[in-house]
Amino acid sequence: MIDLFNHGLFCTHALSLLWNESNLLKGCQRVIEMLDEEGQLATEWSIDNATDALWTMLLVPNWENLTIKCGWLVTDYVKWITQLAKRALMSESPASS
Repeated sequence: MIDLFNHGLFCTHALSLLWNESNLLKGCQRVIEMLDEEGQLATEWSIDNATDALWTMLLVPNWENLTIKCGWLVTDYVKWITQLAKRALMSESPASS
């Protein structure tokens, strides 16, 4: 079973690679598809809606508002967005293999 959120998906480097207009939505879709394939996507989400939600969470203006306007450390932002995404999108107990 994979745990994308604990294997560096939301590290600062990965975010910088995703934060490109053409890559962000595609990257989010692939992450959600992988969670779904592993039985880790919360049942209330469709792949399309979960992709849209993750994409919205990771939009650059959200990062800018918190790190630049509100003064958050990037490490604090990464920790928070990771927790938010996990709580919102992942099932509480991973599916059996």
